Order: sequence, then structure tokens, then C-alpha cells
Amino acid sequence: MVLLAMAQRCPILHCCLLLLTVAAAQDATAGSKLAFLEEGYCTSTPLEPFDGAIDIASMDCAKIMEFVFISRWKLWQQLDGELAEANKTSSATGALQTLRRSSRASSLVSAHVHIITAVASQRAECFSEHVRLLLTVSLRRMKGLSTDQVKQLWFASQDGFANEAEHSSRLKAWLSEAVGLLDADLRTLKTVLQTWTPPSLAESRFYSHEADGRYSTMEALRRDTFEEYQLDKGLLQGMLRMLPLDSMVADFGAGSGQYAKWLNDTGLVTALAFDGSPDIHLVTKGAVALADLGQPLNLGRRFDWSFCLEVAEHLPATLTQTFLENLDKHTEHGLIITWARPGLQGLGTANPLTQDQALELIRQHTGLTHLDQELTASLRASASIPHIADTLLVMVRPSAATAPLPTSDASPACNAEHGWIYAGNDVQMFNAVKSASACCELCNSNENCRFWTWSREESHKELCWIKATREYRISHAGFISGTRDSS
Repeated sequence: MVLLAMAQRCPILHCCLLLLTVAAAQDATAGSKLAFLEEGYCTSTPLEPFDGAIDIASMDCAKIMEFVFISRWKLWQQLDGELAEANKTSSATGALQTLRRSSRASSLVSAHVHIITAVASQRAECFSEHVRLLLTVSLRRMKGLSTDQVKQLWFASQDGFANEAEHSSRLKAWLSEAVGLLDADLRTLKTVLQTWTPPSLAESRFYSHEADGRYSTMEALRRDTFEEYQLDKGLLQGMLRMLPLDSMVADFGAGSGQYAKWLNDTGLVTALAFDGSPDIHLVTKGAVALADLGQPLNLGRRFDWSFCLEVAEHLPATLTQTFLENLDKHTEHGLIITWARPGLQGLGTANPLTQDQALELIRQHTGLTHLDQELTASLRASASIPHIADTLLVMVRPSAATAPLPTSDASPACNAEHGWIYAGNDVQMFNAVKSASACCELCNSNENCRFWTWSREESHKELCWIKATREYRISHAGFISGTRDSS
């Protein structure tokens, strides 16, 4: 009955309800069989037009699926007609007409989305996981169409149609994209419906998390589409100050991969993103690779540093050992991890632990047994998201924690710091500088220099950078940095 009221205000829905009624009358005993996919359906004798009410609540699920397909097909048909008419219009004089067509098309798309959403919410038991996922992916693409339509309106209100040809071209491109989207969508929907059967109750429900704690594909898709993953830039800035230059870093439980992208954009480290959500590679268009930390994992390599934020507490306790062993197996030097405490947990939390309990498990199942108190305090101070700052731990291998620092012959006036790189504006770089003291002297001899960094590491051996500024520091064994001799 709700759809009848909507149909009176929406011609596309009214037409679709008529088509659906014909389908129901032509195959009243079909049950779960989709009659419109049968050969000869479209050439069968049409029935008399129907103008009464359709009770969605009493229809069987097969007819609901037919309605979804037929209404989308009708939408494509109308948009294709608008595009054909727009292409007949002169680009030099038809911008206003084309704008009207694209606005009408946008209204039809919006109406269709609202209608299908209403049906899906009222008859959720009819929508299998594959159908629901397909419709959601389509919504994601329509989000882009909606944004582009607003952009066209912006251009029109900004300068009218001073350049009609350009405006007309953009509007036709929008219509073409909309038609192409629906065409591809219909092909995929038809393929999915050919194997459709009424879903079980469990399959028709939405779950934010899989049983093993991973985000479901639907949850990951929504978070990625609407950029709902939180990004702690304060934490990232703190990490950048402590990560060695050119480090290989892994983000486990990466979501849409925004942490790795931020780090890679600096050019100072290389970060790879991994997540356990079943279709994360498709959801993120390849930005994040699949890695289920609840199952034995072999990525074929180790990373200098790994971080795993807001993941540990979501895995059931039965998977904790495998989870930690996977992190240990793929981490060379250090791990940055959060573990929600009892009372701080949120949606999907299965295994919150106190800090002492988390440390006990990490030490039991990994070789990352040393809690670096200084780095932990530093990153907690940098973090801007409270629950991350409250639960973050920096665990390192004992060998890394006790590694000897390089010695320096620089005078006390050079204020040498062992194991640090100064990042800032370079004045000049020198090769074959034999000592930190010599690097300091090069800084002293240049009036623009205020800071210096010298390397004894093999990959940058005996390089000296003199700098005008120091914007931040990066922890890296094998480097010595300091200031201009002010004595």
C-alpha cells in the first residue's frame, strides 16, 4: 500500500507496478521461479492494464525480485531515451534543454533508489546476500552520479550558459555515464537472478562483522564509500618521527588503507595495507590486499615495522594465538598495536583485555617481548583519537631494544644525537664525509646551515646533509644528527 501512494506521485513507479502486476498474473504459480527470465516472456500476450493497489507485503519473493529488475530496466529505458534526444540537440544552442533532460534523469534515478530501498527494507527476507551486495555497489556508483549532477548545476548557476557547447558536452557525458552504469548493472543483476533462490533467514540479515571478527563485505563497502574509517594524523606524525627512513611498513587491519596511503605520500617510508574483510581487494579497488589474521598466514616477506590498530579486540579469544603469531611472523623489528580494554569496547568487540593481559599474551605468542616505554609514551601523546591513545603499545624485539648506537667524534658543541635523522630543508649534500665531526664542520662553514645529519649506514655510507631547518626527527640506527656549533 505504501508503494501505491508513492506510485501516484512517481510515473516510473506506476509503470513498474503495472509491469509487475502483469508478471504476477502471467505466472501466479511460479513460486520461487523468476518468470521474466523465461524464454518467450517478453513476446507473450499482454494483459489488460491494471490500476489498483499492489500489496508488497503479500507478494512472494520471486515477484519482488522481478519488480527490482523490471523497475531498473524501465529506468534504463527512460534514461537511454533522454540521452538519444539530447544527442539530437545542437551542442551550440541546446545546453538548457540538455540540463532539463539531465535533471529529469537525475530525478528518475533518485526516485528509483528510494523505491528499491523501501522495498528492501519492507521485504528484507527476499534479498539474498548477492542481490543486496549488487544493489549496494550500484548505490556506491550512483553516489558519484549524484555528485556530478550537483557539479553541473553549480556550473549552470555560476556563469549561466556563456559557453553552451562546453555545458552541453558535460551534460551529455553525464547522461551517457548514467545509461552505461545502468546497462552494466542490469547485465550483472540478470546473471545474479538466474541463480537466485529465496535466502535463508540468516543470509537475508545484515551483519557488521563475520563470526571471526572481520568486517563483513557490506560493512567494509559502506565505510569505504562514505569514508567512515577514522584517521589519526597525530599518531601518523608521531610514527613518522620514529620509523627509520626507507622502512617497509605493514598495516594489518587496514580498512580502506588510508593509513598506508598517508605514509606513502610522505615518500619517507613504504607502507602496504592488509585487511581480512572477504572482498577488501574489490571494495578498495586494489589498494588493500586480503590477509585474514585469524588463519595461518604467509605473505612471503617480513616488514621492518608493523602496526595493527583496533583489530585485536574484535577477534574471538580462540583465534588470539594465531593472530599474534601472524603478526610476529611478518614483523622484523617492532609492532605498534592497540587492544581495547574492558569498558572501552565498541561494536563487534569480542575480546577486550587489560594492558597486563594483552602484554602477557603478546609475550607468550611472539618474540616482540619488550615494551618500549619511551616510544609508547611518545605515540600516545601524539595520538588524537582517545581510545587509540589509551590502549596503544609499542612492542620490539629485545635485540632491537639493546642494539648499540654508533659512536660519534663530534664535539659537544655540535649537540650530536645518536640514532636520529633530522628531516628539513637541505642546504647541500656531501659525499665521502669521513666522520660526524667533519659533517658538523661543513655545517659551521655555511652561513645557511643550522642542522646536520651524517650516515655510517652502508646504503648511505659517509653522506652528510647540512640543513636550514629541522621539521621533525626520524629514529634510525646508523645515523647521527646535530646542530651548528654555536660556541
